Amino acid sequence: MALAAGLALAGCAPPMLGSPRGPQAGPLDAEALAADFTALAFRAEALEGGIAEPGGSPARLTRWAPPSGAALGYAFEGGAPEDRAEARRLLARLSGLTGLSFSEGEGEAALRIRFLDPERRRRDAASAQDFRALRRLWAEEEGVFCLALGETDETGALIRAEVLLKAEADPERRRSCLAEELGQAMGLFNDAATRGPSVFDDDDRHALWTAQDEALLRLLYDPRLTPGMGAQEAAPILREIAKEAARRAAGGGRP
Repeated sequence: MALAAGLALAGCAPPMLGSPRGPQAGPLDAEALAADFTALAFRAEALEGGIAEPGGSPARLTRWAPPSGAALGYAFEGGAPEDRAEARRLLARLSGLTGLSFSEGEGEAALRIRFLDPERRRRDAASAQDFRALRRLWAEEEGVFCLALGETDETGALIRAEVLLKAEADPERRRSCLAEELGQAMGLFNDAATRGPSVFDDDDRHALWTAQDEALLRLLYDPRLTPGMGAQEAAPILREIAKEAARRAAGGGRP
């Protein structure tokens, strides 16, 4: 077993006032889509001396691969009722984009969505057996509001992930963080300067997934791609899938 993409860190930047709040109209560009997917899926943020490396480190394709028909369990720790409702809404949308099924439970689960106050964050960082430096950074650094952490098996398939959010953050920030981190917990662990509008681009500051983001998430779970693939192996397949996605978008969703 291994940590997802080495050290997988996804820090959430605040959305800009008046930033887009959902899927944006306009054509998808196949070349930009493929380039952005490569930057997000085949690179991973890694800490070096407490600073994220620009562009990230090379990574294998990472995603969930549950047995056919099996639901991916998730559970909450903390969170106001409106936070939990928003997370459920996003997971329902993710189900449509990825083909995954999600089942809510309690306690331990493959996907944990945790809203922690300062004291709980400090205890978590002190007792954690993995990602201790990242958890400590999140607990102590005011500018890091949320993280997505994951662990893979030997094939590159995710076996567990955590979405960590600061419980005291304002409602709009919690909402935007949920969108970014749940998307990253699906396997797009990097933050990058994207060519298309994206919640995963901290400079863009979109609050919710754009049409580009939804296309990226669909692409990640296309059956022609498999966990563990490297960028070079996936490149020709990726270009074809991106062209199909752009044609589908131009045709109003028709193949």
